[in-house]
Amino acid sequence: MTARKGLGEYRRRRDFSKTTEPKGSGAGTARESDVRPSFVVQIHDATALHFDFRLEVDGVLKSWAVPKGPSSDPHDKRLAMPTEDHPLEYREFEGVIADGEYGAGSVIIWDEGTYITGLLVCETGEVRVAGRLPRHPGLGKPFAAMSSTTAQHASPTVPCSAIPRRSAAKGRQSH
Repeated sequence: MTARKGLGEYRRRRDFSKTTEPKGSGAGTARESDVRPSFVVQIHDATALHFDFRLEVDGVLKSWAVPKGPSSDPHDKRLAMPTEDHPLEYREFEGVIADGEYGAGSVIIWDEGTYITGLLVCETGEVRVAGRLPRHPGLGKPFAAMSSTTAQHASPTVPCSAIPRRSAAKGRQSH
């Protein structure tokens, strides 16, 4: 699937004259400096607070919503529900999606890095999510994911709303 075809649903749901979300170039190429494909975990305070988990695959970010967020227990599985593909530029998106728009609410980058053969490799100064992915992480299907290696940021008994909402990219708090 090309990036252009993969972004059709993403673009159909958004009015880019009203949202600051990236439209996507459609080029579907990774940044030249990237040796490995990237991942990003964003906190999205929309209708319901949740985490968005995105993997770079075939020129787009394959995306899943994780309602309960990450867990510090590697044996604890979290449901990840597929959403529409997002453009690669979404790796760097932080902002507020306007009221009345699809996904209205604040979005911050909670963690980011690269992955190889199903292994998440965090390259930020503060490792929040790391570990193994299923060999084929349910592209387009629900799967169990999101184990956090930092117990202070996630716990199997702490609700998603209690996890600190500080941007890994800019250090700011989500509202």
